[in-house]
Amino acid sequence: MFGDDVMLFGNTNDTTINSITEILQHYYNVSGQLVNYNKSSIHFSKSVSDERSNEITTILGVSRMSKDDKYLGLLQQIFDPFTATQINNIQIHKEAENNEESVDHLLLHCSTAQPIWFASPLGLRLQEDHHLTLGNLVEQWLTCQDNEYSFAMGATTSWALWKARNELVFDNK
Repeated sequence: MFGDDVMLFGNTNDTTINSITEILQHYYNVSGQLVNYNKSSIHFSKSVSDERSNEITTILGVSRMSKDDKYLGLLQQIFDPFTATQINNIQIHKEAENNEESVDHLLLHCSTAQPIWFASPLGLRLQEDHHLTLGNLVEQWLTCQDNEYSFAMGATTSWALWKARNELVFDNK
C-alpha cells in the first residue's frame, strides 16, 4: 500500500454503502483531499450478484475490479483460495471479560488468532512475542523479500479475524 491508499471492507447492504459514502465525504471535509474515483476500484465476493455490484459501483462512482486487476503487483485472485477455504470459517470465542480487547490482542495475541496465523500461508508463531504490534508486523511484511505476498496474506488474515470478531460481537455468530 502507498501512504495515501485506503482499503475499506464491508457488506453490500445499503447501510454499509451509505456509510462508505459518508466516510469518504467526511474525509474530504476534514482533510481537503479529494478521492480520485478514476483510480479507485472495488472487489466483490462471488456471492454478490452482478446486478447488486453494478448498483454499488454506480452509487460509489468507482469501477469494479476484474480478475486480472492487480494491487501491489498481485492479481486480486491471490486472495481467493486461502480466503475461501480457511479464513471464512474462523470462529472467535469470547474470552474472560476482564481481558482488555485491543486490536493487537484480537488480531495477534488471543488464543484464537495465534493458531490461525500459524496455519496461514505465512506460518507465523506469534505466541513467542507478546510485545509485537500490528504496526510492527505490517512493517515487517512490507520490508521482507516477498513483501507483496506477505502483505496480501497478512491483510487478508487480519481482515478475516476482524470480520469474525464483529460477527461474534454484533451478530452473536
